[in-house]
Amino acid sequence: MKKKRIEITFESDEVLIVRRRRRVVSQSCPVCGETVMMNLNDAAANSGIAAPRILRDMADDRVHFLETADGVLLICYTSIVSNRNPHST
Repeated sequence: MKKKRIEITFESDEVLIVRRRRRVVSQSCPVCGETVMMNLNDAAANSGIAAPRILRDMADDRVHFLETADGVLLICYTSIVSNRNPHST
């Protein structure tokens, strides 16, 4: 008796598109007056600097931030970028 070999092949393509709107708030920084403020996650994603590093820089007064009346933390993007450059003041 001859054995039959059955081969079954499955192909599957899956595409996942995730779009997230970056939220930039037109709120003036209380320190430098710049108006590009954003939440921690967006600030980290846009600057390429990890969120824990941004938090340390905030604690060391190297990054400007404010807390809104409803408890939202907003970070001054300009201060993050200028802090990244060691020659900035």
